Amino acid sequence: MTVSSLYPRLRYRFDPWPTLLLGILVVKTTLSFTLRHNVNASSYNSVVYFLLLLLATGFASLNAVQNTLGSRPFWVFIAAGTGLWLLDQWLYLYYVIGLHTDVPDRSIADPALFLHIVPFIAAVAIRPYSDRSHPRPSRATLNFLVVLFFWVFLYAYLLFPYQYLFWNPTIYNSRFDILYSVENVVLVLLLGIAAWCAQGPWRWICLHLFGASVLYALGSTFGNLLIDSGGYYNGSLCSLAQATSACWFVWMVLRARQLTPARLTTPQPDANHTEYTSLLPVPAMVAISLIGVWEVFRRD
Repeated sequence: MTVSSLYPRLRYRFDPWPTLLLGILVVKTTLSFTLRHNVNASSYNSVVYFLLLLLATGFASLNAVQNTLGSRPFWVFIAAGTGLWLLDQWLYLYYVIGLHTDVPDRSIADPALFLHIVPFIAAVAIRPYSDRSHPRPSRATLNFLVVLFFWVFLYAYLLFPYQYLFWNPTIYNSRFDILYSVENVVLVLLLGIAAWCAQGPWRWICLHLFGASVLYALGSTFGNLLIDSGGYYNGSLCSLAQATSACWFVWMVLRARQLTPARLTTPQPDANHTEYTSLLPVPAMVAISLIGVWEVFRRD
């Protein structure tokens, strides 16, 4: 009889990823408080942020290929969201670190940053924790297509003219901050509902996505306000919150690979709450119609 058989609970398998992610945050926090406006510290923070998003995108894509937990569309949407997030950070590295200039106001950085939330909303809208026995697309997925069009329409109507047609930073910055904050709040609310309804490993995933999204929403909202006022620097508490959120995304995607389908509980019927999900596109279509009517009758 071995010692391990006598004390089975003492078995431990070392996982280097939590240690690595925690070490990254410790170094970033130390640099943020000791070298606040140092160029090298700012470059380190930007590169690390980019690498974290690259890891999240890569592992989410791998989960999609391997159909982790039996929900490939969920991981496709997560990979798409982190990929757009990654694109925005790559543009920042290219212009600020590489060319030593600001990101152009008319680049695709802001659209990529704004739209990266939409695939996350899609991942929640397909309800991966529900019954997937029906081959045809669920009602929630079809409804989400309308909601996706709604967010693209809002960006095109409220922000696109003041960014690409006639640049007006006063109007554009304030509208972007408000619309982006609203988009993050919608994601947080949907994740909270999903965490409440889900079971087993999917509840764990939704809870961690909820925590990471709340942290990112707070960091991005206050960060955008500081950028508009000229008080933002790479290494501030807002930047630290966004980097912590990225680490959280990486950890969630990695940990999900260890949650085997055998641990899943009995699937919930997809018919649950369809009367609520069927109402999801209604406010979107009503809002678009009201905007169109207002645009017709406005005098200016």
